Amino acid sequence: MPDAQRRGCFAVILGLLDSGIGITVLLEYSVVSLPPNVSALPFSDTNKKFQTVAAWKKDRTHGAKRLFVDFIRRMSEKPASPNPTDTRAEDRDLTP
Repeated sequence: MPDAQRRGCFAVILGLLDSGIGITVLLEYSVVSLPPNVSALPFSDTNKKFQTVAAWKKDRTHGAKRLFVDFIRRMSEKPASPNPTDTRAEDRDLTP
């Protein structure tokens, strides 16, 4: 897929998030591109290859969105390995 199309798809995803439509899973480095009103929550697994985050519009009023975020939060709270710098269970605003 040409690079321009990939960027276009990412811009569409960001636009949907900014409008409050949906939730997505992104690579952690993508958070620098998130609009200011979009939240990101890191989550990981012991077999991870990339650090990933879930992102959504900060107001979580929709039931399915809230359930998905709560699920990710619960999964993030499960200890994978001792890591004193791990703060996965917290909502963090990762935007610059």
